[in-house]
Formats: sequence, structure tokens, C-alpha cells
Amino acid sequence: MAPSAGGSRTPSRPSAARVDFVCDVLPLLQRQGCASAYCHGAATGQGGFKLSLFGSHPRADYAAIARALGGRRLDLVAPDRSLLLQKPLRRIRHGGGRRLEEGSPEHALLRAWIAVGAPFACAPDEHLDELSARRSGDRLVAEARFADAGAVRVVDVSHLALFSSSDDRVARIDPGGNITEVGPGETFLFARYGGRSARVSVTRQFADVAPDAGSASAPLDEAFVTRLDQLGLTAAPQAPPERLLRRLYLDLAGMPPSDQARQRFLARPAATRVQATVDELLASPAFTEVLSRRLATWLELQDDETAPAPRRARVQALRARLASFAASDAPWPQLTRAILDLDGPFLQQHEDPRDRAELVARSLLGVRVGCARCHDHPHDRWRQRDHLAFAACFTDKRPSPRGGMPASTEMAMPSAAAARGALFDGDSGRPIAPRLLPLLEDVPAPTELHSFLHDRRHDLAARALCNRVFAWLLGRGLVEPLDDHRDTNPAVHEAWLDALRAEFHVNGQRLRPLVAAIATSRVYGLDSAGDEQVDDPRTRFFAWRASKPLDPDTRRRAMAAVLGVAESVLPALPASPLRRQLEVLDGETFRHALHAPDNALAALQAIGGTPREQLDALFAACLSRAPTDDERAALLAGFDLHTCASALLASREFEFVR
Repeated sequence: MAPSAGGSRTPSRPSAARVDFVCDVLPLLQRQGCASAYCHGAATGQGGFKLSLFGSHPRADYAAIARALGGRRLDLVAPDRSLLLQKPLRRIRHGGGRRLEEGSPEHALLRAWIAVGAPFACAPDEHLDELSARRSGDRLVAEARFADAGAVRVVDVSHLALFSSSDDRVARIDPGGNITEVGPGETFLFARYGGRSARVSVTRQFADVAPDAGSASAPLDEAFVTRLDQLGLTAAPQAPPERLLRRLYLDLAGMPPSDQARQRFLARPAATRVQATVDELLASPAFTEVLSRRLATWLELQDDETAPAPRRARVQALRARLASFAASDAPWPQLTRAILDLDGPFLQQHEDPRDRAELVARSLLGVRVGCARCHDHPHDRWRQRDHLAFAACFTDKRPSPRGGMPASTEMAMPSAAAARGALFDGDSGRPIAPRLLPLLEDVPAPTELHSFLHDRRHDLAARALCNRVFAWLLGRGLVEPLDDHRDTNPAVHEAWLDALRAEFHVNGQRLRPLVAAIATSRVYGLDSAGDEQVDDPRTRFFAWRASKPLDPDTRRRAMAAVLGVAESVLPALPASPLRRQLEVLDGETFRHALHAPDNALAALQAIGGTPREQLDALFAACLSRAPTDDERAALLAGFDLHTCASALLASREFEFVR
């Protein structure tokens, strides 16, 4: 133990006197794969020897090694005769093969631990306070900061850490922490030890292109220009006006622009046309409906016609609440407070408190805690006890001794838990004390769920929401998957996400200003690459715009707008792309809508005009542009209005936003 509170740095291989199970042996077993699901960490273990998955229960693992079967796995008098060494060295038959090399550092560490009496922990009150990583030449160094009352020590744990790279195409890292740079781009190198993770970024410029030299007038654009300069990427030019207009209408109104809207957009000054159009759309009922649908998707609200009537009624009540919120432009916390009533329709989508806890974590905080339902999360901070304690916050009311139900509708925090049911520990049978997720290190967390969700010290609710809005408008989030904001899954551009969060807070945590900031940004207005490839670096880092498919609801709504029929006339489009395309090409309901006597096509025929004029009108309605000379030549030969309309509505260009 280091004597000074200021900390000391010890060698990477600790002396025999400092070797213990918690800090050294358990991390080594994890690194060697012994505690994995394919080895002794399996549900029933292997060969009569079971460890907890990923070393999630140190005391149980210690007991399995040092106490089980009369302690026969260790020989404290003659360490070299210990089964814990003999088997992985293949001195005795071992189903897992050779896992240790004679004389290796790993072998020496295990032997030293046994030789000093196989202690569980050298300092009972010591705990891992922090894990950090730094690059030293071509190696990644992992350092653990241990602390107890009055003393701190910093230890190089690189020989025990697990290393990985988020993108092997940029840089690889071997089990020893040695780094090999491969190609341009950005990757994160991770070190994991003791259930904690640390990361270091590696950026290698795309040397074959010049850095962006564009101007930046807004924080998001400033972060964009700085980032592309770091990567050595050149941004695409701005999209042509008609393409940008179609993009704005499909994203914000859920339908293509009318011919009048197109003419109005083109007549405005180039410097103000986007802002003016965004302002108009955000004030429209169409945007309110689009936003309401987005909110339902983010909150995982599903319509189920086969569900019991009370459940369907709860879903409809929540949809009405979302529509009211979308129309009001109220702050985001106002909605979350309204929906977090334990007896309300949002949480009552699930009966199991564990499902409710996971729903709140996914949809409102953007984190996945579900893995911790069965075992400690292998890639994040969540422990089984964290999951169970958080789930205990969402138990239902229990009957009052006097009959009926208690009046309290608070979350089941310790002070209100008496009015609620309880979850019980599967091992001890004791009730679980409700506790919010440990998002803040060594800082008291709020005891009320809503305050906890919107605590600016972690700010996960704002981060998750900003990322969802960005993904809605750009087709892909800065963090993917959208509900996986963990340290080992960083954003493509952290500075952009920070700029969005700052914008969100400056504008009172309201959604409309956030949408406006993105829709008027340089990033949103970039042109798409006509030759984009799978995982093209230009689109991977948002230097060019990637095409995005319309979701089934938006495509259905857009087709209804083009045909001039009510959306309810068209069937709900299947989720499968192939089935969806077949429905558009040959669905009976769609054919009836296409040939309806009072639709937009019938009106276009009644107006008359030459085939060329009708073709131009169709292209404007479907694709917001005029046909090319080649398209005119091909389509005017034997022109039929309904056949041409059907072809355009089934086309890839109609289905995608460029």
C-alpha cells in the first residue's frame, strides 16, 4: 500500500506480497477466457468447475477455487502441484487445452499468488477507483487507480487488461496492448479491467483528399468543419435546391412538396430559403403528426389490435398525450414527467418491473441494461445488482391493509417502497432496496426518477434524444445503435453530439429548435454521393450525405399525397422491403387508389395538357424535379399516365431520400 494520499506508481508486475485474487487473479482468468460463456463461465461450468460469467461474483469464484472440494485445486505448500496450474499447463489433461506457458508472466503471477497463501484481497477496504488508458509509443498502457481510507496507488495493469479496437481497419491491438496502425479513419482502442473501461482515440487522416475549407456560422457547423479538418476529408457541396426541398418536406411533413411549395422555395433568396421553409414546416400540423409518430417509435409504443381492450385504451391514451405534446412545443422533461407515472400507459406496457426498468433505460437514457438481468454486463458498467435494484423502482402498488390501493403514485424509492410490492434477491430471499442506476461516480444521485433522468451531470437523456433526432433527419445516428450509449461505443463525432446537446439546453430542451438547428445546418444540406459504396468513408463520417429509405409509414403517407387520396385508403405497408415493393407494384388496394375516379391523376387528366406536360407534373409531384431528356424520351413513347405514375411510385428514387 502506498503511504501517500497523492498516489504512487508501481511496476506492472506486482511483487509477490501484493498479489491477490481480486486485483490480479480474477482479471487474469477473465483475460485468459476461463470465465467466458464457452469455458468455466458457462451456466453449468466445465468439468465440474464453475466460475461466474465474466468474473461477476468474485467471492463465489474465490470459493470455487480456494475452498470447494476441500481446497484441492490449490496446494499452498507446494504451489507447482496445484490443479489451478497443472491443468492449464497441460501437465494434467485439460479439456480447455493449454492456457498457460511454462515460465510466462501469467504462470508466474498465479504461482506467486498461491505461494503467498492465495489471499482474496490484500487490503480489505481497497477498491478500484478509476481505470485510465494512455498511448506510449506503439503500446496502450492501462493504469488502475486503487484507493482506500487515506491512501491511493496507481498500478500498471496492462498485463491483466483486455484490449480491443473499435475499427481494425484503422488500427489493431493485440492482447499485449501492441498497436498496429493500418489505414485512414478513426478508431478507439479500449482497455477493460475490473469491470471498468478506458479508451484512447487513434485518428489517421485521409491523405488523398484536402481538408475542408468551408465556413462555419453555427456551433454545429463549426464542430463539423473542425472534425473534417482533423480527418482530412472534404465536405460535399450543398445539395441542389429541389433535392433539398424534397428532403425537408419528407423529413418534416412526411410527404413530397406540392408544386406551389416548390415554386415558392425556388423564388426565395438562396440565403434564406431553407430557414424560411423549415420555419413554415415546423409550424404546420403535418410536422406535429410526424413528430408524434416519431415519439411513439422512440418510446416503443406499439399498436396491437389483438391486445385486450384495456391495453388498447392505454395505448390510445398515450398516443393522444404524445400528440398534445408534439403540438405544444413544451420542454422534453415535461413529457417525461407526464409519462413516468407507474400507473400510466407508458410503463403499463409491461407487467414485469424488470421490463419497465429496461424500457426506461433504453428509450429515455439510451442505455442497454438488459444484459445485467442475467449477469454483469460484459461491455458496460452495469452489474446484476444494479439491474435488480433499478427494477425494484418500478414495482406495482400492493393492496392496502384496509382494502383498496395506496394513494401514492411516487416511484418506489426507499421512502415510498412500503406502499409498493417488492422484488426479492434470488439467492438470499431478501427484498431488494430500490436504487437508481449508478450513473454518477462518488456523487449522491437524486432519489426521484425524473430528476435522475435529467441530471445534467451525466446528461444521458439529452444525449440520447439529440442522437435520435439526428438519426431521424440524417438517416443514421452519431451513436449506433441508438439505445447503446456506453463508453465502449462512442459517437462518430463526439463534438457534434456535444454541440447538439448545448443547442438543446440553450433552447429550453424543446424539440422544435433542435430540429431546426439540424435541418438548417451545413451537415443536413450536403449533397449525396451518386457512387456511394457500402461503408464509404465519405458517408461514414457524414462528409457526404447518404441516401436513406423512407420508413413504411412515411412512404405510405407520401404515396397518398401524390395520389390525392386519404392515407387510410392505402394499406399499411409491410416491414419487409420485398413484400412492400410487391404491394406497391401489384397490390389490389393500391391499384384501386391509383385508378380512383376522384384522385389527383384523374384531376390531371381532366385538366388536359400534352403528355409532356403531364409527365413533368408527375415528376414534380413524385420526385420534386423535372425529368431528364433521356427519361422524357423513354417515357413519352407510348405514354400512359397511370402506368407512369405507378412506375415512379415504385422507383428507388421515390423510396429513398437523397
